[in-house]
Amino acid sequence: MYTQSRKIAPSFILAIVVGLWCALACASVAYGQTNPNPDTIDNIQPTNDSTSLVNPLAGRGIDSVEGFFVEIINIILVFARPIVVLFIMYAGFLYVTAQGDTTKLTTARNALLWSVIGGVVVFGATVIMEVIRGTVEGF
Repeated sequence: MYTQSRKIAPSFILAIVVGLWCALACASVAYGQTNPNPDTIDNIQPTNDSTSLVNPLAGRGIDSVEGFFVEIINIILVFARPIVVLFIMYAGFLYVTAQGDTTKLTTARNALLWSVIGGVVVFGATVIMEVIRGTVEGF
């Protein structure tokens, strides 16, 4: 098991380095082009027609990036809460089927422990989100 992780680590590091190199190389190429006449784009003169972008999420009350992320987290929580309950029920099933076998009891105990930890994270996600929001707004 340890030798397999030693083989994976260099390839993982290489993938990260190559990915960063590609990202930085593409950024320098993209910023390499300058427009000598900023009033035109591809020799097309601007018009006086007023255009605006319409927010497709405005009907849901999302008017900022922060509101968008809050809505995404709320959608994720709708699905995550029942999953936590199912995992706790699964841990209870493991306890019942262990029938005194110590290895099965250990597996059931660990399943319950990690289910409860996941439940704390899922049910406390709004609190965690508010803490992060308060920290970011402080800067």
